[in-house]
Amino acid sequence: GGFEDITVRSRLLDVLWVGYSVLDQSEGSFDPFMQRMDTQFHENGKGIAHGDLNGDGYVDLIGTNSSGTKWAGPPDDTEEVPGPIFVWMNGGGENHWLTLRLQGRMAIDGTGSNADGIGARVYLTAKSTGAGKASVQVKEVTAGSSYLSMNSMDLEFGLGSAKFVQQIEILWPSGRRQVLTDVSVDQMVVVKEPSV
Repeated sequence: GGFEDITVRSRLLDVLWVGYSVLDQSEGSFDPFMQRMDTQFHENGKGIAHGDLNGDGYVDLIGTNSSGTKWAGPPDDTEEVPGPIFVWMNGGGENHWLTLRLQGRMAIDGTGSNADGIGARVYLTAKSTGAGKASVQVKEVTAGSSYLSMNSMDLEFGLGSAKFVQQIEILWPSGRRQVLTDVSVDQMVVVKEPSV
């Protein structure tokens, strides 16, 4: 229904002396200056990428920053610092998931689609418990997702309470069509492009 700025609450600011004592911006004691909600306080962010770093089915984030000037006190007081890399690990939950890693025929026998399946479009159909009708998620394998960073080429699907995936349809760059049915959840599946 809408979006909410959770930058402070999620503790994503990399700044000196940031105050995390009040995390809810709607609280009367929230102070934007104390919370460092201004560009003078921020590092030189360059990129963010996602991927399931620990294989638990929940997508994690990596953020990169350039080296450069960082605010260190009064308005004109700065210091040179290296650009840190941040890793935010998703704590997971009870929902089901499925990750697909596509492998084109070029990696197998030199025919068909490129080795990583870049450009393949995937339609995944699953029905959550109690839902009236199954939902369809669509994802494409891409290889250029962010400035100075790149998302995982694995396709991560959140499935809610669905106990299995009814159908996965893959349209490969070569023009081949592949359909998988009744796929178990909570796993990574390596899918090889068919030869015909």
